[in-house]
Amino acid sequence: DIKAPVHKYCAIVQRKAQPTKVLSSLAMIIDSGIDYEFRTTVHPKLHSREDILDISHLLASYGVKRYALQEFRSRGCIDTELNVSPPNELLTKEFVHTFKSHFCALELRCA
Repeated sequence: DIKAPVHKYCAIVQRKAQPTKVLSSLAMIIDSGIDYEFRTTVHPKLHSREDILDISHLLASYGVKRYALQEFRSRGCIDTELNVSPPNELLTKEFVHTFKSHFCALELRCA
């Protein structure tokens, strides 16, 4: 999972994180030769379209072939603030189409 753009990683995961380690892991997975998919769960309170574009450009720059964007689902989430959120209108097919060409496969998973 790629949870956020590098500059917002700690704020979105709400803990001390080292984005450089995330990038190092990303590179190791790509270089391993195993089949993989990267994904981002998008929440309208946490992410903007700019964030999604930043993440997709980052992944494309590393040569990621398969990427999935999935809408947040509240089932199982214990954070009440995240559960009460506006509808996720970030992930429209039109928006996703603007960067689809960066990947061999880009999947949009609706809640």
